[in-house]
Amino acid sequence: MSTNSPSKNRPYGSHTLRRNLEQRHISMIALSATIGFGLTIGSGRVLQLAGPGGALLAYAITGFLAWAVMGSLGEMTSLMNVSGPLRELPALFVDDSLGLAVGWFYWITYVMAYACESLTTGQIMRFKYNDTLRWHAANVNTEVWILLSQITTIAVNFLSVRVYGEMEYWFGAIKIIGLSILIFAMFLINIGKDWWNNCRNSPVNSSVFCPNATGFFANGFVPNRTIGSNDADTVTGSYGTFAAIWTVIIITLYAYVGLDLTAVTAAESENPKEDIKMANRKTITRTIILYLFGVFFVSLNVPYDDKTLLRLDQGINEGGGGHSPFIIAFAEAGIPSLANFANILFVFAAWSAGTAFLYAASRTLHSLAAENRIWPQVLGSNLNKVNRFGVPHNAVIACSLVGLLGFLGTGKDKKPQEALDIINRISSVSWVIVLASVCITYLRFKKTLEVRKKSEGDAPEFDRDSPQYPYRTIWQPSRACFGLVACIIVILFNGWRAFLHYKGTMDGTQRREFVGSYLAPILFVILYVGSKVYDRWNNDSGWGFKNPKNTTRALFSASMPPLQAAHLETTPPPVPVTDDSPPEAAPSSAVATDAPHSEVTLTPIPETGDEHISATKWKRKPWLLRQFIFWFT
Repeated sequence: MSTNSPSKNRPYGSHTLRRNLEQRHISMIALSATIGFGLTIGSGRVLQLAGPGGALLAYAITGFLAWAVMGSLGEMTSLMNVSGPLRELPALFVDDSLGLAVGWFYWITYVMAYACESLTTGQIMRFKYNDTLRWHAANVNTEVWILLSQITTIAVNFLSVRVYGEMEYWFGAIKIIGLSILIFAMFLINIGKDWWNNCRNSPVNSSVFCPNATGFFANGFVPNRTIGSNDADTVTGSYGTFAAIWTVIIITLYAYVGLDLTAVTAAESENPKEDIKMANRKTITRTIILYLFGVFFVSLNVPYDDKTLLRLDQGINEGGGGHSPFIIAFAEAGIPSLANFANILFVFAAWSAGTAFLYAASRTLHSLAAENRIWPQVLGSNLNKVNRFGVPHNAVIACSLVGLLGFLGTGKDKKPQEALDIINRISSVSWVIVLASVCITYLRFKKTLEVRKKSEGDAPEFDRDSPQYPYRTIWQPSRACFGLVACIIVILFNGWRAFLHYKGTMDGTQRREFVGSYLAPILFVILYVGSKVYDRWNNDSGWGFKNPKNTTRALFSASMPPLQAAHLETTPPPVPVTDDSPPEAAPSSAVATDAPHSEVTLTPIPETGDEHISATKWKRKPWLLRQFIFWFT
C-alpha cells in the first residue's frame, strides 16, 4: 500500500488509532500471543493427565473448535471493520447488553493472561532440572524477573503500532523457527533411541506411538489429586480415559488464546478486507500444525508418567522450565545445550506472548472507553486518549497495573497462589464465554445479511454468494452452531470435579474448582441482566434481541470505519446513500469511504481481473518458496 494512503495521512484526533499494520504483522501478532505457556510447558500437564494419545486428541478437538469460531469471527471482521469487534459486533447484531458483557469479559481474559504470562516468564528464568541443569538466574528472586518482564513489555507497547507490528513479526518468526528446530530435534532423538525396537520389545511403552503400545492413553485418572495423596480414587478403564481427556479440554482450549487477535488488530489494519482474511487463515493453520506436531514428537520421547511433568494439582506459579516435556527429553537424552536453548526459547515465547496480551487488553479497554462503557466518565475519557504515536497509553498503563497480580504467585504463602490459580481459571472460562458469544453473533449476522439481500439487494459486498463478498467461510452456519454447542458444553461441565464424591459439603480443593469454573458464567449473567434492566429503565429498550430487519441499515452505519481502507477516497461533500438513491449511487462493486457520522459514500472498487493470473503465478512458485511465504508473511 502506498505511503500516501488516506488511512495514513488523514488527521488523527486524540482518540484515533492509526492504520499502520500490514497483513504479515497481524498474523504474527496473533501467532506470538498463541505460542506461550500452553505449548511449551502446559503440554506436559496435558501429556501427564491424558497420555500421548489423549493429549493429541484434546489438542485436535480444541483446535477444531477454535477453527470453527475464528472463521466466524474473521468473516464478520473482514466485512464490519470496527475498532473493538469482540464488543461492537455483539452489540450491533444481537444486543447492546451482550456487547457490554462480552467486552468486559474479553478484557478480563487478556489482562489476566498478561499477568499470568509475566509470572511464567519469571518462573522459566529460574530454570533448573533435577539439580543437574541449573542457570545462574535460578539464584535470583522470581519477583525481579517478573518486574523486568513487565517493564520491557510495557515499553514495547508504548512504541508506535507500526514499530510494534514489525517487532511482533520477528517475534513470531523466531518462535516458528525455534519450535521447528525443537520438533526436528525430538524426531532425531527418537531415532537415536531405536524407535522400532522399542515398539517390538516393550509391551508397555507409553512414549511410543506404535500399534502394540498399550500406553497410548493414560492408565487411570485421579480426579482430585493433591500433593502427597494416594491413588485410592483413581478412575480406570474407558471412563478414566474419558475423564482425563475431558479434564484437559479446558487446558488445551486455553492454549489457543490469542487466535482472535487478528480481529482486535482490524482497527489498525491498512486493508482490513484482505489483511484479516489472510491473517485469519494463516494463523489458525500455523498454530494447529505446530501444536499437533509438537505434542506428537515430544511424546515419542517422554513417557506420560514421568515424575517431572507438571501435575494437575500444581499451580501456575510452579510452571518452571524444568517441567517442560521438551526440556525433559533433552535432559534425559544427555544434551544439556539443547535443554538450555529450549529454555531460552520458552522465556522469549512467554515474554512475547505477554506483549501481545497487553496489546489486546489495552485495545479492548480503549474500545470500551470510546463507547462510553467505563464508569465514571472521567476515567473513561482518559482511557480513550492516545498519544502522538497513536497508542492508547493510558489504557496500557491501566492494564499493566492490573498485571501486577502476577506477583501473587511468588510468595511462600499458598493463599495468594491459590487465588491466582482461581483468577487464571476464571479468565480461561471467560474466553470460552466470549467464543460462545461470537458464535451467537455470527448466526444473527448471517440472518441480517439474508434479510438485507431479500429486502434491498443493492450491495453485492454484503451478499455471501457474490464474488465481491470479502471473506466467506465454509460450512456455515453449521460451523458456528458447532462452536456454540461445544462452548456451552465446556462452560457447563468444565468444573465436574467439584461435584465428584460430593457429600453435602465441599473441601478446599472442590471449592476452588467450583469457584474457578462457575464464577465467570454467574458474573456474566449478572452483568448482562443488569445492563439489560438499566437500558430498559433508561432507554425504553426491548427485552429481546435486535430484529434483523432493524439492523440491516447498520451495515452502512457511518459510525464504523471504512470497509476497505485501500480504496478510501475523500469526496467532500459526501453523498448519503438512502433507500431512494438511484442504482448509480451504489454500484455493484462499492465500498464505504470516509464520511461524517451521519453519512456514507460508496465509491467503486477498481476491478483489475488479475485474480486468475495471480493464482497461476502462485502455483508456479517453487514449493519451498511457497512454504516460506505462507509461514513468514
